[in-house]
Amino acid sequence: ESLLNIRYGEGRCRALLHLLFPEMNPTEVFHIDHLHPRNHFSKKYLERLDYVANSPENLSFYESPEHWDTIPNLHLLNHSQNISKQDTSLKQWLSHSSNNYTPSMLLVSDDNIEFSRFPEFYNERRNALKQRLLNRVFLTTKIDSSPSTMDTDEEIFTD
Repeated sequence: ESLLNIRYGEGRCRALLHLLFPEMNPTEVFHIDHLHPRNHFSKKYLERLDYVANSPENLSFYESPEHWDTIPNLHLLNHSQNISKQDTSLKQWLSHSSNNYTPSMLLVSDDNIEFSRFPEFYNERRNALKQRLLNRVFLTTKIDSSPSTMDTDEEIFTD
């Protein structure tokens, strides 16, 4: 659970994103990108949005770097993808025909890519990433570590 709280700029961030998305070509250079652009979480930007400005609870959620600056809002993009995205909203960027990403590739539903649904996006993606992490890293069954009598790879010496 705490791994998903890793923030942008931490040394472990890139390694964790590669672990979560191993399909990324390891020889290619990837940039760590905020899916919902970080400038959208500035106080100035948020104050223009009625659904945030009129709700102290929403404002608190959107302003919190623990939400917008952690693994659930981060992804690896190659150089050209990162340049094309820049500060474009996630929904707008995903709708570009030149983009080959879909919401499902980012582990979220189509309904939750709007910035107005950032809390739902964050929770949905965090849960999906947690499950992916559990499936890739943690064993769900205990491995028997007792020696096997059937193991023919080991040499047995007797005196």
